Amino acid sequence: MRIYSSIIVAAIIVFSLFSNPILAKKGSYYPFVLADEKPGVNLATEIKAVQEKLQNGHFSIVGEYSPYKDSYIIIFTSDTLRKIVSKTRYGGFAAALRVSIVKYKQNIQITYTNPVFMQHAYRLRKNTSLEPILEQLKATLGYKKEFGAKKGIKERKLRKYNYTFGMQKFNHFYELPDYSSHKEAIKKVEQGLAEKKYGLSQVYKITIPGKEQVVYGFSMRHIDTNDEYVNDEFIMNIINKPLNPRRDAHLPYEVMVDGKNIYAMHPHFRIAINFSDLKMWGSAGFGKLLGIDDAIYKALSLTVGGQWPPQWLEE
Repeated sequence: MRIYSSIIVAAIIVFSLFSNPILAKKGSYYPFVLADEKPGVNLATEIKAVQEKLQNGHFSIVGEYSPYKDSYIIIFTSDTLRKIVSKTRYGGFAAALRVSIVKYKQNIQITYTNPVFMQHAYRLRKNTSLEPILEQLKATLGYKKEFGAKKGIKERKLRKYNYTFGMQKFNHFYELPDYSSHKEAIKKVEQGLAEKKYGLSQVYKITIPGKEQVVYGFSMRHIDTNDEYVNDEFIMNIINKPLNPRRDAHLPYEVMVDGKNIYAMHPHFRIAINFSDLKMWGSAGFGKLLGIDDAIYKALSLTVGGQWPPQWLEE
């Protein structure tokens, strides 16, 4: 009888763990936070309000742009965040936080990237915690819920994440040209983004303290139909269209100068990490982006002074 009672108690505990959404999601992470959603049509008023909140919340706005109609993205950081990420080899990728202000149907949605999710996805040092940054964001912009993954992603899986077998992980960077010095690499990146020849233009720049590392965010607005994937709106019309809340804060894409080297995350990782719940096939699946790999690689390589095809592909 005592054994039977123990089994019943154990069953109740297990059932409680899996039926309670708060307990079931413990230790799982989501890429986005919905700060607020409310009826409204005046996007400009909401943009100004968010700008003021960030400034009053001790964040620094480093760039902003509208990738397409009814969407506005503000990129920001803080001295504290830059200092924390500087302690990790490729930590600069986690230096930029993004908030989107989007008009969707009759509502205004305000969404920002989750720094704790980025902490694990971009493999910051294990003794690093961006929880204080997340709490600061909640106090500054608000908090309704976290979203962007079907059931959240556990830390262990997030740190070695890829969408499926054979697809790229965080450190499978594009092989971009390297230069004789950090100064020359910076010059090449900034010159290429300023010229906008290949549809890429600079949105923000963040310098990581204590090391030769600079991160640039860039918009993609190539209008050549042969390079339709080099376009923020084209990509988001596929992967973001069926989703609510919207995930416009996925943008913009980034490139990092580290010493004399230039790195960019592969889009198969960079997109999948924020859209892990999308299917491979279908009208809004990753299968619709089969040409994105070479398209962005080509545009980025040429923008930063490289050749196309790259030498390693010709060998």
